Amino acid sequence: MTGPREMPTALSDPAEIRSARQLREILAALTTDGQPTRMTLTGADGMDHDLTLEPALADALLDMLRVASAGRGFHLIPVERDLTTQQAADLLGMSRPHVVKLLEDGEIPFTLTGRHRRIRAGDLFAYKARREAQRLGLETDED
Repeated sequence: MTGPREMPTALSDPAEIRSARQLREILAALTTDGQPTRMTLTGADGMDHDLTLEPALADALLDMLRVASAGRGFHLIPVERDLTTQQAADLLGMSRPHVVKLLEDGEIPFTLTGRHRRIRAGDLFAYKARREAQRLGLETDED
């Protein structure tokens, strides 16, 4: 996997975008909230392959396909990946010094590797979700 500062994956070819849209529509039609999604795929060899997607995987694929079918770029970042402060700043859309302040204020957990701060992607995504919930008024500062 590439780092978050590198170019995101983007589907620019109209045929790719149509394929992403078609796959999204098929997967959405087969998916029931909280239930495994069962499907049969036919390989190039003509053989059928039964497949079961657990709900979290089906949801993740649907999210990715929503973005791809709109022709927008995206990154896939494992939650256990360590990010630099600059990568975190880029993902949050804020300055690196502001991210450092958030780290020092205890808003986002981090570790030190020598003198360098590293942020686990999962912790960054959790902070981003909390910030969004607060912005929407879904969570109070007392939580």
